[in-house]
Amino acid sequence: MGSIVATVLDDVEDIDLCFRELFDCFSQPSVWKCYDDVDESLVALKTQGVRLAIASFFDDRLNTICNGFK
Repeated sequence: MGSIVATVLDDVEDIDLCFRELFDCFSQPSVWKCYDDVDESLVALKTQGVRLAIASFFDDRLNTICNGFK
């Protein structure tokens, strides 16, 4: 677990704890930011009847993150 974290953060003593904390942190909508024009663009597309979807390799945390932007 956390082999990428271990490689990038080679000065961290408890790599498993660091990985868990990073994993949990990036599940919070508050740490993500959309570009300023995203909301306006999505509203314009929806108004035009365009169906929108998200395709991603992200895990099930993505649902929580996206729901935080509603």
